[in-house]
Amino acid sequence: MARLDVRVKLSLLVAACLLGLVILLKNVVGVSPEVLSRDFIIYSSIYIAFALFVPVQEGKQEVMGLDSAFLSGLVIVLTTVAIVAFYAFAP
Repeated sequence: MARLDVRVKLSLLVAACLLGLVILLKNVVGVSPEVLSRDFIIYSSIYIAFALFVPVQEGKQEVMGLDSAFLSGLVIVLTTVAIVAFYAFAP
């Protein structure tokens, strides 16, 4: 079985986070489709730029003893949680 490259894993994580973000904002938080479609362009640009331009090499770079690929994935997930929290608690 072939192993996935780190970039492919991060791209799949970005896609899952964007899909989860849209589902949560539309169905759980109740954001209107007009606002969601406008903001989706901004959020997808942020995620894509992050996935493309952050240098990630599995097992090569470590920050505070953690792999840089793990930290990049963690930042993507935390960004998704922060966006959902912003919409959930915004007036």
